[in-house]
Amino acid sequence: MIALMKKDWRLFRVPVVGGIVLHLIPYFIFGFITWWTWNSLAQPQLGPQLATISTAGFGIIIIIAAALGGAALAQERRDRSADFQAMLPVSRAQIITSKVLVSALILLAFAIFDISIFLLATQPVHPSTEISPPDRVEMFQMLISFTLLAFSAAWLGGSFLSSPAIAASASLALLLISVLWPNLLPNSFPIREDQVATWTALVLGWICFVAGTIYYLKRIKP
Repeated sequence: MIALMKKDWRLFRVPVVGGIVLHLIPYFIFGFITWWTWNSLAQPQLGPQLATISTAGFGIIIIIAAALGGAALAQERRDRSADFQAMLPVSRAQIITSKVLVSALILLAFAIFDISIFLLATQPVHPSTEISPPDRVEMFQMLISFTLLAFSAAWLGGSFLSSPAIAASASLALLLISVLWPNLLPNSFPIREDQVATWTALVLGWICFVAGTIYYLKRIKP
């Protein structure tokens, strides 16, 4: 299993490096602007700005999840390494477990980074930076659901496609639909639109992951 995880880590290096670069760019820009205008900025005002940048990092995590899900299965089919892997004494269940574990660890590392900064930036030092615990919980629930759908839809696409880019793009399109469709609900609907979007993404995410996993386990081609 360790050998498989090392192999999958090498497989995911491009999305990881790209994710690190995308994550650092907003913080570098924020740091430069803060340094350049330090004398005109009051310290309590830095919290909301830093919190906004960390929430942008949440969006980047979702994009990274789509890239990982697309590359997990489709990349090896495209470069034909799946044919070689099929000759190794490992089961497809082990292959799936390795890919899911490595993907989860990568996404968890990015999430810990952004969530830590978000929590530090929203400490109640100033009324404008205070966010109630229920709002934080709902925000993190939304992040988990959207990340799950982005990864799982790309995982499903990658199980029968040989293009990681197409699989990732399709997953982001499905995510966008799941976010926008609650706007079609009537105003009298008893559940808020953001909650509907969260539950839609959660349910679709699990459906896509299970469907992609079953198809990969049962298909004849590597």
